[in-house]
Amino acid sequence: DTKDFLIIIIDDDFSSSDPLVVKLKEIYNDVQVLLPEEALIYIRENLNHPMIILLDINMPHHLDGHQVLEEIRNRSYLIPVIIFTAVQEEEETFSDFINNKASGFISKDESSQNIIALVNKIALEAQNNIDNALEDWIEKQPDDVKNKPFMLASDGKTYSLNQLLTEIRLQTEIGQSMSGKILKLSIDLLSRGKKEI
Repeated sequence: DTKDFLIIIIDDDFSSSDPLVVKLKEIYNDVQVLLPEEALIYIRENLNHPMIILLDINMPHHLDGHQVLEEIRNRSYLIPVIIFTAVQEEEETFSDFINNKASGFISKDESSQNIIALVNKIALEAQNNIDNALEDWIEKQPDDVKNKPFMLASDGKTYSLNQLLTEIRLQTEIGQSMSGKILKLSIDLLSRGKKEI
């Protein structure tokens, strides 16, 4: 359910009583307004929850948006990050956000309705990402298949399908590696003209 997404606003000049936050709290169970440093800790401690981040770019006296997004991407590529700013960035600086897989861009001057519409759209899209596709596939497997060893990692440890799903959700090293390999395999198969995987 999209209401279970954690919504994290990373901004050094934003209030928890802002009308946007109040409206988001009517839709989502957990909305946090955090400074960059505390946000990175909060994200790291909540990787097992789906989340969407609204990230300001210009935060004097703190990590800037580019640094924060890079830190988030060092942890996970599955967390949607919306660049949320009043600053008009030059085209070259936006390419950095695009390269680090920003999910969207919106001005703080936009109406709360438009900002919430973008958050809702990205929440729906995020439900369809790779871990959800894997979860659906794993759920269709018989219990004996889900719990028996399925994959042998390079470190010699074996993983069941259920354990792999947990690793992918937590974005551990093995989880990130598995997500990347599945994505590469999917692209490879699709580029060869396969319609089904």
